[in-house]
Amino acid sequence: MAEIAVIFNPGAAWGQARKIKPTLLAELKKHRITFDFFESQSEAHLLELARHVGSTYQYVLCAGGDTTFHLVLNEVMPVSRRPILGLLGVGSSNDIARQLGFLNLESLGSALQKKVSREVDVGAIFVFGELRRYFLGQVSLGLGVTVNRFVEKWLKRFPFLRGWSPFIGGWGILSSYFHRQVPFSLSLEENERIIQTTPVLVVISNTNYWASGQQINPLGQVDDGKLEAFVFRPKHLAQLAKLYQAMREGRHLQAQEVTYLQGNSFRLFSSHPLALQLDGERLFDSKQEEVREIKIKVIPRAIKILTCKNR
Repeated sequence: MAEIAVIFNPGAAWGQARKIKPTLLAELKKHRITFDFFESQSEAHLLELARHVGSTYQYVLCAGGDTTFHLVLNEVMPVSRRPILGLLGVGSSNDIARQLGFLNLESLGSALQKKVSREVDVGAIFVFGELRRYFLGQVSLGLGVTVNRFVEKWLKRFPFLRGWSPFIGGWGILSSYFHRQVPFSLSLEENERIIQTTPVLVVISNTNYWASGQQINPLGQVDDGKLEAFVFRPKHLAQLAKLYQAMREGRHLQAQEVTYLQGNSFRLFSSHPLALQLDGERLFDSKQEEVREIKIKVIPRAIKILTCKNR
């Protein structure tokens, strides 16, 4: 058995990731890396593979998108001796790999040879004290949920439109306002300070990038034992567009319509059910389970990530 397991998700980026498989295998062999290769056939199979390799191998390289990393993380976190994760971004957003992983094969091959790793924080979702989910990147509420739901619905029906995802996302924002899904009422508690607000978007972040490269969290560090919360309250669509533009360079923190908080835990509660989007997975987004209060905590330096340098 090899020291390194490679989990390849060909379904990432709406199936476009499968094109990179021959190049990935060739690059690993070029660097004379010994590995066992596992290709997922479905989400259920991906979870099964993650459980198997997570308890068997010292290194687990995930080739996929943010959702792939998220699903694998949630399978390996319960393992007593967690593997070191390597993240190769071949998905549609790649926000996690942009900071914690690799976006090109050359740097990945070099890192696998040197085997340099760093410890990073992991976020955790609790409902009435019960741990429900882990995350590496962000938790979103409001537009972060409704727009992703809208885009996913349209691309499932019309997959040939995937090149138009940003435009469909814009349409999803308009739909969210039109159907009065935003703004929504929310109370947010951090260190006994409670903020009652009606935002259109809330993001609680562990990493820097969100929504395909937006610098949602320019000041955050992935190993500082802290999470950052951003509450967006634009009065109209023009303000929202301006905030989104500023976010590209991390300039949104100065805006009056944005509240910024930092802490090791946050409690969110509302009189209405809360739906979450965390690293590509939607949680509590159905009438089967209605949740009105959640707690989000950081687990400091909970897992090791393969890296090519200190970032």
